[in-house]
Amino acid sequence: MTTLKDIARIAGVSVATVSLALNGKPEGRVSAEMVNKIEEIAKKLNYQPDVNAQRLKGKKMPLVGLLVPNITNPFYSEMTKGIMDAGRQLGYHVVLFNADNSHESEAVAAEAFISMKVAGAIICGICDPGAEEERILETLSKAGIRVLMIDRSEWDGHWPRVMIDNFQAAYDSVKYLYRQGHRKIALIAAGWDLNILNNRETGYKKAMEDLGLDSSFIYRIPTYQLTGAGAEAVAKEVMSNLDRQTAVLVIPGDTLAIECILYWKSHGIRIPEDLSVVGFDNIYMCQVMDPPLTTVDQPKYEMGKGAMELLVQLIDQGSGQSCRQVYAHKIVERSTVKKID
Repeated sequence: MTTLKDIARIAGVSVATVSLALNGKPEGRVSAEMVNKIEEIAKKLNYQPDVNAQRLKGKKMPLVGLLVPNITNPFYSEMTKGIMDAGRQLGYHVVLFNADNSHESEAVAAEAFISMKVAGAIICGICDPGAEEERILETLSKAGIRVLMIDRSEWDGHWPRVMIDNFQAAYDSVKYLYRQGHRKIALIAAGWDLNILNNRETGYKKAMEDLGLDSSFIYRIPTYQLTGAGAEAVAKEVMSNLDRQTAVLVIPGDTLAIECILYWKSHGIRIPEDLSVVGFDNIYMCQVMDPPLTTVDQPKYEMGKGAMELLVQLIDQGSGQSCRQVYAHKIVERSTVKKID
């Protein structure tokens, strides 16, 4: 790597002179001609500033921290791209941490964000009903970091947040299945407390109640992992009670819905002839699987882009005022729902 010392040697000046020139602070001590010469040498040698050294000197860097719960989930990949694209347009670099659905990892990420002196943090963490995550967010805020939550957030929370109406999305999904003639509609839900999934489950139950249907057929995946043994266990449970339902809504997300469909198909269950399925998120794989998955679309990229734009507004305003941006969901009809006459 090219250093200030390298540039100083070629220019025939001191390291201090090079530093003043490249930091835009010649302060009358470096001539315009010398500044141009130093800049040309730096460009020719492809000089890149040592950002870690600059942070150690207390200089503010255009950084935003991003925390996601599971980077392998395609939902978060698309959301992250929206955040990073908007950040690039607004002059901010994004530092990404994967929390792996762990409060401990969230706390480590928060410490890293503070040490990096990020201007703001976009958090898509655990967001369960406990107080642990709230302490982590408060720690960031007290360090002068603007905090914004995305996707996983309380509907009536006090942090600025970007999300969809998860209650209404699940409610609308049940109404959609009802219009297709289904009356025995089961739910695959989470086996742990998570605000957005709790809201989806409540939306399912309310829709079933309003339609006069039985909402007792609820299956739960026991772990945060939506693939592997947990997915197989819940798919097997649904299969063993196949006569209970003609359709199932999978609220933890499309990844789990796809895993279940693959398991069911491998055991001779036809989708949608034997069982209709609606997923949640509208990830890319929904379009290319066989059959293509009907699902609830969240505008992932747009939510990420909007979150970054809102965070920069909060940074520029110098305040952490609470606000909620709600993005519209929609049901994308494909081929996993059978119409019952």
